[in-house]
Amino acid sequence: MQVAKACATRPEPLKAKRLCNLLWALAKTTLRMGPAAVAEQGDFLPSMHLEVLLQRAPKLHAWSAQQLSTMAWAMATLQCDARPTYAVLLEGISKAVRDETIAWTPRQVAIVSWSLAKLRQVSWPFLQQVVVVSAERLAECSGQDLANILWAAATVELGMLAEDAGEGELTLTLKGLEAIAQRALHGHHMTAQGFSNVMW
Repeated sequence: MQVAKACATRPEPLKAKRLCNLLWALAKTTLRMGPAAVAEQGDFLPSMHLEVLLQRAPKLHAWSAQQLSTMAWAMATLQCDARPTYAVLLEGISKAVRDETIAWTPRQVAIVSWSLAKLRQVSWPFLQQVVVVSAERLAECSGQDLANILWAAATVELGMLAEDAGEGELTLTLKGLEAIAQRALHGHHMTAQGFSNVMW
């Protein structure tokens, strides 16, 4: 973790690829060690270091879709709290998906959906866009992608999120979720964990 701390204290800007790799490595280390071991060792990247790293991140237009989805996944896995720096970055990622300013694969969209839901940063326009587009591209989605999108929709309590949505928007989104669930539940190489997520 000394590498991360050193990067946080160096003056030069961080390249998107380097920051993405660093966050991915930290998140993977957290997963390998398990929650108990991490708690025993204490916070191996204090929030202040992570915040400095993210403040020095390049503007989002300099990132690829793969790098953005990896960063969102790493932040969710590291359980970043709702600091303003994090919220601004996550909103930027959400907007990039909604506006389709870069080319996203279904896998990347599913990862971002799962990550934003875990961090409680999902907006109605984002969720609606993800569900409708994913329902149109079901053939490109893996079982895990479908499970992640359904899990995200359930986690953020769709009913509450869509309170201000028009009836047509809500109907379209619910039909999209039904199509995704049907695809997921009819085989599609689902793992036991995937089925569990879908039913949850």
